[in-house]
Amino acid sequence: TCVLLDAGEVFCFGNGDMGQLGNGSVTSQMHRPVIAKRLENAGVFQIFAGGQSTFALGSDVDSLSQEYRHIGAVKLTTKKIHNVGIEKVRSYCEAAVVGEKEKNRKKEITKLVNHVKTELLDFNALNSSFLYPDAYVSPWHSTCRVRMIQIKTDLRKHKGVRPREDSNESSLIDIIEMRDSVSLIISTLSKLHKNNSNTGEEILNISIRALMAPLVGAMERAAPYVTEPDQLRAYFLLLISPFAELSPFEHEALLMSIYKLPGDSRRRLFDWIEHDLTPELFSQALLSPLISHIDTHISQQKWTGQAARLCQFLHKLYEINEKRCLHGEGEGLHYSEFYSPETNNLTDKELTALYRKWRSALKQESSARFGAEYLLFEYPFLLSAGTKRRLVQLEDHESMWRQTFAGMMLGKVPFFVLNVSRNNLIADTVHGLLNAQKKDLKKPLRVIFTGEEGVDAGGVKKEFFQLLSSKLFSPDFGMFRAIEGTNQLWFNPYRVDNYELIPDHNDDDDDMVEFMLVGALIGLSIYNGTLLNVQFPEAMYQILLGRFPSKPTVEDMKKFNPPVAAQLQHLLDFESAQEVEQLSLTFEITYEFLGEYRNIELKEGGSQIPVTIENRAEYVSCYISYQMGDSIRQEKDALMKGFSLLIPPNLAVLNLFQSSELELLLVGTTELDFEVLEELCDYEGGYNSQYRTVRWFWKTVHEMTLEQKQKLLQFSTGSPRAPVGGLKELKFKLQRAGPDSHQLPSAHTCFNTIILPDYNSEEKLRRLLLYAINNCQGFFLE
Repeated sequence: TCVLLDAGEVFCFGNGDMGQLGNGSVTSQMHRPVIAKRLENAGVFQIFAGGQSTFALGSDVDSLSQEYRHIGAVKLTTKKIHNVGIEKVRSYCEAAVVGEKEKNRKKEITKLVNHVKTELLDFNALNSSFLYPDAYVSPWHSTCRVRMIQIKTDLRKHKGVRPREDSNESSLIDIIEMRDSVSLIISTLSKLHKNNSNTGEEILNISIRALMAPLVGAMERAAPYVTEPDQLRAYFLLLISPFAELSPFEHEALLMSIYKLPGDSRRRLFDWIEHDLTPELFSQALLSPLISHIDTHISQQKWTGQAARLCQFLHKLYEINEKRCLHGEGEGLHYSEFYSPETNNLTDKELTALYRKWRSALKQESSARFGAEYLLFEYPFLLSAGTKRRLVQLEDHESMWRQTFAGMMLGKVPFFVLNVSRNNLIADTVHGLLNAQKKDLKKPLRVIFTGEEGVDAGGVKKEFFQLLSSKLFSPDFGMFRAIEGTNQLWFNPYRVDNYELIPDHNDDDDDMVEFMLVGALIGLSIYNGTLLNVQFPEAMYQILLGRFPSKPTVEDMKKFNPPVAAQLQHLLDFESAQEVEQLSLTFEITYEFLGEYRNIELKEGGSQIPVTIENRAEYVSCYISYQMGDSIRQEKDALMKGFSLLIPPNLAVLNLFQSSELELLLVGTTELDFEVLEELCDYEGGYNSQYRTVRWFWKTVHEMTLEQKQKLLQFSTGSPRAPVGGLKELKFKLQRAGPDSHQLPSAHTCFNTIILPDYNSEEKLRRLLLYAINNCQGFFLE
């Protein structure tokens, strides 16, 4: 055991039979601490002890005798490490380029590589390079003790690094300068190698890997003993260095070494990542290479512990990004940046096998569900919305097949058939749902409109959902109201019940049956893979996923109703009691019902309790809880009752979704890229992409307004929105319908097909196509 005092004195005691006590003798036991006299003038600032050796780092080791300086085969040296910056790097690169013109190219390559090796890709050099000008570095080789004097905020903003108030938590690295310097080195080496060989890029990658491999190996071995920020800086710098992008194997090994760091050091490293990297650098330098490593494991189906560590690291980055997103727009990345592209390439067979095994482990509550084989489901942010949609389809098809097969064996209809009329759509739908058995709801849906001859191969069903949702979600119907400042709909707690629309209704019935119908409609839509034309706030999707907060906050209100949230935040920000009291607020809410204003107390006796600077936080909390939760509790419960008829709360695949991804699944996306749709379009009946009528068609489409494009989608697919993944996911088809005629274009919405006559002029095509998409409803065959 050895002890280091503030004055630099070292005391040792314990086993000394190998001379490791530093007192010049071999002693089996030393029970009292004895000063190591030979180290008294060495300026010791750090000590290490273990086994049969003791090590000391000092600033003045020249005072030691030569043999003592080599104890344990570790040489203590006074070599100074300089703060390497871009100017020094530029001088190396310029010298190499000039020298390459005048001397042997191989010699210049070797010289530059040696500079990189000794002054950049060296553990101690990394710890002291690319520091801000105001950072102080001590002159000792064995450790670079960096103290921050001052970092100017404007300088850090200029360099693209997030400003930090607490400099002790900063890495102190000028990240932009570091990346520019390394990029300069790489481009110079690339040029030299290219001039020297036709396989220059390959040789460059080999050279970088040769430089990186021994350094990463040493850092991996040293990781358990890294306790100081001055030692940790090398790990951070190398993680985000362009060198790592050229040596993926070594970069992955470096990521593995992060989990060998002591807990405090690892937390500090993630602190630096969170606060020192801009969103652009976070994505480019760290997130993209990490996802690339994970993609390699997924493509090779290598479900190993190493893959699990990579996912753990990515999960930490995901949490950091979530915190950044709370700070405001532009601070964090969109969640889709964390998608693994390789998951989209998994075949249905591969994805199905993985999902079924994971689902089975979940049902058995087996600890195996945490195994590396189930990484995709333990870290669902890796799965794109499109991949999650495939999993939902898997669940739906399995359930539908079971119910259909059971029905066929018993001689029953293998579909859930709804007979409805256009004039009595809501009542007929409620009647059909209330009289259906729960197991029948999980059969494939078929819709028959009374008096119409359309055969439901999917198109009639699509129109049914669009018509029903437009009626139920209409503000005129009264069940939902538009949230102030948005087009999004929320439960209307102040409605007039529409009992006359519900067949055989009496006062003893559940007066929330209409909301149960909405829940069932949403469930049927997801279950049958059909989009709804409705806009809900994020809170609605949180309800469907069972993640609605029990105590909503101002942050939740900002997403739900931004204007009201701004007013509440304004109230919380008032600095004086007088400002609050001037508002004359009490603990109650006023609302309008049939032209009459009514009040509701937010707490018992609330009408008599004024809002003050002391209780304003309570008022805000009560107000938000009432508006987002308490006032619509019955409606919310009824909706979930109907939803659970189709989608049980414990459905494993639903837990993989984020609220915004569920929104995509239910209502699709408004991002309509018709250029992609044209590129992927199929043609039948003699049409092709170069056919004159086809060129007129796409010219007309690209000149349409957004509203007209949405109508075109409604006409051809049954929905004005694109499915998850955008229009590239549509199997769109253009079919020739004979020669020129006055017949309107028609559509098979079941198959996303437009049937287009071979019109003889562009003007005629435009006129008839616009007329068709503006007047499309019903399935009458004539």
